[in-house]
Amino acid sequence: MNAKGGPKGAPVPMTQDATWAADSPEEEPSQGEKPWARLVAINQNFPGCELLEDEVLVGRRQTNKVQVNHVNVSGIHCKIYRNDDVVFICDMSRNGTTVEGKRLRKETRVLEDGSEIVLVPSTKGNKKIGFHIHLTKKKRKITTGPEVKYDIRDEIGSGAFAQALKSEVRILQQLDHKNIIKIEDVYEDEEVTRIHYYY
Repeated sequence: MNAKGGPKGAPVPMTQDATWAADSPEEEPSQGEKPWARLVAINQNFPGCELLEDEVLVGRRQTNKVQVNHVNVSGIHCKIYRNDDVVFICDMSRNGTTVEGKRLRKETRVLEDGSEIVLVPSTKGNKKIGFHIHLTKKKRKITTGPEVKYDIRDEIGSGAFAQALKSEVRILQQLDHKNIIKIEDVYEDEEVTRIHYYY
């Protein structure tokens, strides 16, 4: 099946003489198999798709996981892959791939959640062809720490301000006065200090 539910083997109607196809029914994920990312098309005429494999090829060839049938798209235009929790894109095209406004030519770059990937830039009368990548965040099972007992709210500060705040917190922990904020609990790790207080 082509993306958007078209019959197998029939191209999805597109503007700009382009089609965009993804997984066939035989490759649909089994229950419990979760995609690690989703490609959302920039041009609304293109459907998106979910990424399940650790390595995905994008380009004009029918053998690609994501097929974009356009004259300016290379047979294998780019490769999107992940290594542990880091996602990369490698340009493999003749015309380059643009990521967040920077043209890649046979280069590799790290992708962030929401990164814009452009295969064909916009021209007069034609919208650009590409997509945004949205990464699926792993939900961490919380068994210890302040999240178990409290609803975490605002960030008070970061950087140099946060370092100074740590010293003040230690002082406040030793005080008990009706006109001073009462520090109940303090949780610290390598990156974050969380404070539970009443005011």
